[in-house]
Amino acid sequence: MTPSRTRTVLAAAAALALPLLATALAPAAGTLIADNGGRDWFGNTVSATATPNIGAYAGAGLK
Repeated sequence: MTPSRTRTVLAAAAALALPLLATALAPAAGTLIADNGGRDWFGNTVSATATPNIGAYAGAGLK
C-alpha cells in the first residue's frame, strides 16, 4: 500500500472511530424504564427519574 493510500485509510478509520468513542464516553446513555426494580445487578440503587448507565452496573464510576 502506498503512503498516501495508507494515510487515506487511517483518516477514514479515525473519522469512523471518533463518534463511537464519544458515544462510549457519554456519562449516561441508557433509557428510562417504568418500574425498573430500583436496583442493578449488584444491588446499587437505579433512579426512576434520571437517565441510567448502560449495563448491569449503576454504581459510582470506577477508577
